[in-house]
Amino acid sequence: KTSQPTPGDFRRQYQFLNTHYESIISVHIPNSVSGTMQSAQTAVKRLSSSNVTVMDSLNISVGQGLIVTHAARMVKAGKTHDEIIEGVNHARDITKVYCCVKDLSYSVRGGRVPNSLKVIADLLHIRPILTTTKNGNLEKAGAVLGKNNLGEKMVKYMNKNHDNTKPYRISVGHCNCPEEGEALIDGLKNTFTNLISIELLEVGGALGVHTGPGSLVVGIQDEILI
Repeated sequence: KTSQPTPGDFRRQYQFLNTHYESIISVHIPNSVSGTMQSAQTAVKRLSSSNVTVMDSLNISVGQGLIVTHAARMVKAGKTHDEIIEGVNHARDITKVYCCVKDLSYSVRGGRVPNSLKVIADLLHIRPILTTTKNGNLEKAGAVLGKNNLGEKMVKYMNKNHDNTKPYRISVGHCNCPEEGEALIDGLKNTFTNLISIELLEVGGALGVHTGPGSLVVGIQDEILI
């Protein structure tokens, strides 16, 4: 099980940041899958003076990370608060995230997936690939056959669904399976010929709880000029 931070947690964080910065842009996982953004919005209402913009990334995990990293690059480039908001809105439109779940048991336990879906997936020996929609909802984007060599299978899936000659920034997240993550990174480097950046990260606790060990996540973002 997971639980979002409380409004009090956000309020204290915003108050601390207010003593160091002129304004705050707070970028969150989709409102449709978590109450985190609602907690942040409630916190802003409780501040005596509000210079906080709360935004829905419409993305999760490393996909959200790519969007936030773009915002940080805009800050370093000296862009204004409003320009960065516009940049985040643009970035989320051209950022996709894919999560290949190795064992659906964890998603069933967390109430995110019905047990009937796990039974069917296990029977057919398929592993679902999840993504976020334009509204931030989680949905099935595809599937791979079998539990082994998920990294190699994800490379084939990415190559099939994205132009491997375009310039991209890619982030790969692994759930306690660094070897599979490295295989995925190596495969993407060999397949996508014009990568701007690529990195391997550990998946955070919240997503890890619901996807379980062995799962892989790929965030991919078109090049954005600042």
